[in-house]
Amino acid sequence: HRLIRRQRQMCIRDSYQLLHTLEEPYKEVFSMRVFGELSFAEIAALFEKSESWARVTYFRAKRKILDLFEVKQNGSDHM
Repeated sequence: HRLIRRQRQMCIRDSYQLLHTLEEPYKEVFSMRVFGELSFAEIAALFEKSESWARVTYFRAKRKILDLFEVKQNGSDHM
């Protein structure tokens, strides 16, 4: 259980660090959706954009984080 907990903590820490490497508006939209639990409609209103824009921006941010995480994991496997 201790190993699983440690791996989970490392994954959360790495994800948080990767989030901060994203450019705006990806970082902000992702944070609002995940941490602020805002709806896409609420995010769109804050940015004065469409709900579709908020949705696409969030999913692009999510994809960027996953891609960065994969690169980070593959890089650490080769050490």
